[in-house]
Amino acid sequence: MKPMTRAEARRIRSEAHREQRMADFQARLGAWGVLLAWIEEARAVAKDAERNGRPGAVAELAQLLKSFCERHSP
Repeated sequence: MKPMTRAEARRIRSEAHREQRMADFQARLGAWGVLLAWIEEARAVAKDAERNGRPGAVAELAQLLKSFCERHSP
């Protein structure tokens, strides 16, 4: 197995931190926290995309919003 690069380790830490922030936020705010946490996640994805110049970030953001709508549709 190939050793992990610094960039991969940084990405994993960043994702874990973001997931923990979102879980904490949801726990504090309940149902409204879900919506607000998804908005926060979308903002974080957009910031990461801007910082890293990833062209696929728009598709990633669209997928996040689609997932939210599917989970919370009546």
